[in-house]
Amino acid sequence: MHTIQTLIKAIAKTPNDPGLHYELGGLYLENKDIPAALLSYQRALQLAPNHPQILLQLGNTESAAQHAEQAAHYFQKCLQVDPNNAAAYYNLGNAYMALGQSQQAIHQFKQSLTLNPNDAEAYNNLGNALRDVGKLD
Repeated sequence: MHTIQTLIKAIAKTPNDPGLHYELGGLYLENKDIPAALLSYQRALQLAPNHPQILLQLGNTESAAQHAEQAAHYFQKCLQVDPNNAAAYYNLGNAYMALGQSQQAIHQFKQSLTLNPNDAEAYNNLGNALRDVGKLD
């Protein structure tokens, strides 16, 4: 297990390794340092601009920062790179819910469930979105 200081030292030696920046972002996120996590993930993305996991984590971190519009942007980019990423559809649905766009959220939750039909949270959130638009059967 890396510590923040260990990763900072490793990054000083190999600053262009996106994996190190990604790991550092994860440690910052675990420590609830969202601004530092965002910076680390953004640097990782600069180094690996089409890496779906980095895009997904940037979206999750933006969501944690209550930046739903920016989170949606990263989830959409993740899906452009990895169109079968159930987690990205699910999280995009959550971002749309936070933005008050329940109809768009419904589509995302359905896509997520197509790829991962056992996701109870996606079913729950789909139900909430359907309720919001008055479509509960």
